Amino acid sequence: MSNSNADSLTECAMATRRAGRRLASTSIGERNAMLAAIRSNLLTKKEELLAANHTDMEAAQKDVAAGKLSPTLYKRLDLSGSKWNSLIAGLETVMSLKDPLGKVTYSHEMTEDGLRLYRLTCPIGVVLVIFEARPEAAVQIASLCIKSGNALLLKGGSEAKNSNAAIVEAIREAIEPFGMADAVQSIDSRSAVDELLRMDEYIDVVVPRGSNSLVKYIKNHTSIPVLGHADGRGFLSIIRNSDPSVGICHTYIHSKADPDMAIKVTVDAKTQYPA
Repeated sequence: MSNSNADSLTECAMATRRAGRRLASTSIGERNAMLAAIRSNLLTKKEELLAANHTDMEAAQKDVAAGKLSPTLYKRLDLSGSKWNSLIAGLETVMSLKDPLGKVTYSHEMTEDGLRLYRLTCPIGVVLVIFEARPEAAVQIASLCIKSGNALLLKGGSEAKNSNAAIVEAIREAIEPFGMADAVQSIDSRSAVDELLRMDEYIDVVVPRGSNSLVKYIKNHTSIPVLGHADGRGFLSIIRNSDPSVGICHTYIHSKADPDMAIKVTVDAKTQYPA
């Protein structure tokens, strides 16, 4: 979806909302089948996806030489080799997870005659994710949203526009037989972001994934709840009144935790891919 026209954006958001309602009512078996179809289609289209990524890499290399793009962002763009293998492995991991929906997280007896209040896990609705570089993030985000019954609007960085477009097309193609193509949609116009941030009637939460300045901008330009990370990229926090300029990257270790395991977990969480 590339048209930044307000009417087209509204139609896109409405279609995503409708698809999200259908997705929310699916079984874990149906959602896992969608993920399996996505995995299969990504593997089938591997060469096509890597070719699109190569186009982005070539353009980005010129931008680095011209001082328009940082070498760090350039490194994040690469989808080949171990990054591709990790992408597929991550999708398989999400498929293996238990159903996150319908779990009782709280129960309270309201009256003496047995009336009880239950808190159940359920889909949020429509998630808008705005991210920079890292085209593999599109697969990670889409798989997590589908697994949890949430529809998705994606806005990736312009430096990865060809990679993101090819990936989202492959995902939509895979879930189209399930009637869910509109549950994952991509926005490629930067000018559309501000319009989307005003669509609180269709979008339930915004997740910015990128720089501190991106998180700040999103927070300051929307009334939609923002689930964002700051500089640390370690933990997520709801930032409605908090200051996203402060990095949240701490790992708290219980005094009774196994030291060796704690070290391994901390190092893995913080240094797996520093770029």
